[in-house]
This record gives sequence, structure tokens and C-alpha cells, in this order.
Amino acid sequence: MMPDVRARWAAVVSTGGEMTADELMALPEHRWRYELIKGRLTLRLPSDLCYDMTTRLLVSALGSAVRAAGIEGTVVQEAGVVLSMEGQPDTLLVPALAFVRAHQAHLADSPVELSPIRLVPEFVSEIAAPGQARQALAERARIWLGAGTSVVWIIWPALRQVEVWRARGDVSASAEPDIAEVTIRNVHNVLELPDLVPGFSYPVGHLFN
Repeated sequence: MMPDVRARWAAVVSTGGEMTADELMALPEHRWRYELIKGRLTLRLPSDLCYDMTTRLLVSALGSAVRAAGIEGTVVQEAGVVLSMEGQPDTLLVPALAFVRAHQAHLADSPVELSPIRLVPEFVSEIAAPGQARQALAERARIWLGAGTSVVWIIWPALRQVEVWRARGDVSASAEPDIAEVTIRNVHNVLELPDLVPGFSYPVGHLFN
């Protein structure tokens, strides 16, 4: 069960009622400037050049590692991910990047860039916007883990460090803070995903050069 979504990080946009993920996707433009929190349209914080460059670096590096390992999956950039269960108002988040296995997403039949991903990625990365509070991104990490994601990276460009959040045991029925194990990686460390993408190793310092 997904943790309660309070969205302290988000600015709610008045639309006069609940919106579905499909209705969000039908917006004529700028759809990825928004997310949905329990059916409520919320405005995402604007990205900057650092965000864009960091995302592209990781998408390229992780995508190469996935192909080298012979894993059938894809790394997607800023794709909407629907986390709510069937029958609940839609919650759709847009991480900087996510890793999705091909057998989960049926990628050949439903291109992820054209529709929201209606499953939980095994890995996502979030990148802090200038001035974004640590508590806000910690809440997002717990939402991902509570929904079933195995690993979440929160990248802090201003601090030149990465928080690695991992699910601890069975998190499906708990929304408590101890659902996660959190470690800090600085510029002297490397980022790895041994359980998901064997052989992947990326120096943290390369994200901030």
C-alpha cells in the first residue's frame, strides 16, 4: 500500500475537481510541468541547466550499462509514473529518470514517452532543485519505496552528494520512516546498482564536474 501522499513539496493548481492521469496527458502542452497528487494537479518545481545535464549524464551511463549487461529494460527520462492503485484517485510523479524492465512495461506495445507508466519502476532518481528542502525530497523517496521501488537516488548538486534510499524488508504495508535505509555518497564514492544492473559503477564526482 502506498504511503499517504501529503505533497508538502507541491503547489496545488486549482482545476475545479479531480484529474486523471489520462486527462493530464491530454493537455495540449507542458504536461510534464505538472504532477498529480490524489487527483489534484500540482505544479513541479522548474529545472535548471544543472538538472538537465545531470539527468542526461545518468541516462547515458545507466543505459549503456543496461545494454552491456544484456538486461531487457529501458532508462526513461522525465516520464510520468502512476503510483496509485486501481480505484484510487491518480497519483502521478515525474522523476528525473527511472529504470523499467521490458517485461513490466510491454515497451514494444506502449511507448513510455507517449503515455504514463502504469507500474512501479525498480529504480528512480530525483534531483534537488535550488532551495528545495530535504524533508520534501525525503517524502518523495518514501512514496516511491512505499509503492514498491527498490532504490531511490536523491541528488543534491549544491551539496555535491547523493542520498541512496533502499527499501528495508517488506514495505508494502507500512508508511513509517523506517521503511528505508539511507546512505550518503560523496564525490569520493561511486554509485552502483548491484541487484538491478550488475557491473554499473559511476563516480559521484562526475555528476558535478
